[in-house]
Amino acid sequence: MENSNVVRVMREFEGIELGHKKREQRLERIVAALATKPDASFPQATGNDADLEGLYRLLNNKQVNAAKLLKPHCTQSRERVKSSAEQVVVVAHDTTGFEYAGAGRKGLGRMLRSERGFYGHFSLAVRPDENREPLGILSFIPLVRKGQPKKQTTTAAQRNPAKEYLRWVQGIEQSEKQLAGTKRVIHTADRESDSYEIISKLSQEGWGFVLRLKFNRNILADNEAAKLYDILEQAQGVIEREVPLGFREASKSPATRKLYPPREARLATLAFAARRVRLLRPVALARKTYPDFLDVNVVRVWEPNPPPGEEPIEWKLVTSEHIDAPEQVLRVVDYYRCRWRIEEFNKALKTGCKAEARPLIELGALLNAIAILTPIAWAILHLRTLANAATPPAASAVLTETQSAVLRAHAKTRRFFQDGRAATSRDALYAVAALGGHLKRNGAPGWLTLLRGYRTLTDLVLGWQLRDV
Repeated sequence: MENSNVVRVMREFEGIELGHKKREQRLERIVAALATKPDASFPQATGNDADLEGLYRLLNNKQVNAAKLLKPHCTQSRERVKSSAEQVVVVAHDTTGFEYAGAGRKGLGRMLRSERGFYGHFSLAVRPDENREPLGILSFIPLVRKGQPKKQTTTAAQRNPAKEYLRWVQGIEQSEKQLAGTKRVIHTADRESDSYEIISKLSQEGWGFVLRLKFNRNILADNEAAKLYDILEQAQGVIEREVPLGFREASKSPATRKLYPPREARLATLAFAARRVRLLRPVALARKTYPDFLDVNVVRVWEPNPPPGEEPIEWKLVTSEHIDAPEQVLRVVDYYRCRWRIEEFNKALKTGCKAEARPLIELGALLNAIAILTPIAWAILHLRTLANAATPPAASAVLTETQSAVLRAHAKTRRFFQDGRAATSRDALYAVAALGGHLKRNGAPGWLTLLRGYRTLTDLVLGWQLRDV
């Protein structure tokens, strides 16, 4: 069946080596089925018992692992970075949890809630252009928390060689290895990455970074001891800019809800200030291992006059980048804004591809499923990003001729193609969403609506093709 998204996704698995030709052929059938219906259950996606059995056999095969399955996509991501016009690429790092209900699962660990599962740490390459185009995943590091949490002193926790912060360092190192010799890399991450060890590693290696701060650290400012936040709040704003803020729903987790309160979409006027400081090494960290201080630049972003009832925006960032001129400060903030793409990727993977709804028993099989779904989630995100661009490409960039013909003929969608101008990928996006029940006046369509529409379009295309059989 003609399907542009299937072709795009299949490209992300070209050259895969699983040790046996039959395994690679089986993977090709599985990917084609899931790319067509990414939110469908495995039985619904495969459509028959033989293919379903083949899927389970592949996912549970000990000779198959997530690293092998993701390697071709990581290679394609590198090539997209290499061919981009910019001299810089941003790599956004983030950790998301995968929780699985039901008894009998094997190899999973404790999570914040009662369900068992694991964490996935992803590194996503993003073009630092106006559209913040996602170029692909460069690294996937699983983390399984075994046993009950142990109480440790601050010093013992800091010196624990198995600290979870290492996943950030590993993701950074793997991304740097993938992109060696291509572009200058700027690593960006949220507050969980605020670690003296991480900042020290990035600084010592000369790697670029923009990280969000979490801790009010001890510093030296103008050769005097001070607290970081006090110094930042005294810094004078150098520029203001209007920034669109997206809608954010309330998290189910109280801790997450406190850090990221719900908000309505709005246009916020933000102020920007920056200065250079010297971070002091935490006492609990070994002097032999980490330097006594780090000279870094810090940026404060805040909303002086938020709307009544809304929490004001405030970001405190630490960076390797220059801050001498207002445009340099704005560039640092724009690098950090690229990080939002990885949150959208997580939603595409977990909500769009139903990564947590897969009835697999073994940890290895679940990780393999995540690896297969990852390029599919990226492809969906990439298509939506192109459609939402300020100057979206033509509809032909995201639709096949048959898909276009179906949407032009369908009563619910023909209006998107009949105003006398050439249809764009944004028209295509809203046409597909309309098939999923979306009303354009309700704003941008969500993942579930898009996927419902995409599945409907797939069925309509099949019927369109069968009319001539």
